[in-house]
Amino acid sequence: MSQGSYGGAIFETWVVSEIMKSWWFNGLHPVIHYYRDRMQKEIDLLISRNQQLIPFEIKKSANPSHAFKNFPALEKLGADIGFGGVLSLSQELLPIDEKYWQIPVSLL
Repeated sequence: MSQGSYGGAIFETWVVSEIMKSWWFNGLHPVIHYYRDRMQKEIDLLISRNQQLIPFEIKKSANPSHAFKNFPALEKLGADIGFGGVLSLSQELLPIDEKYWQIPVSLL
């Protein structure tokens, strides 16, 4: 994976494409979004499913810190927020708290 200035963007694109391919393979059509508000708070991937928004951050790091800091920004949308997580190069599936997990991209 690229170590240059575009490495993170390339990694994010790869992760989203792998997620989309897995849905398509199962005959499903994902409803996905990207979120950024006026305060420049971003969430890399929102999947709409079963009347919920499922948030994901995508980090090239194996040990991402503060990956969920922008998730509270979704509350102002008035949507039901589902379980989410950070997709990263970590080696283990680990709970971060009661609602969010650290998810290795190797599980995609």
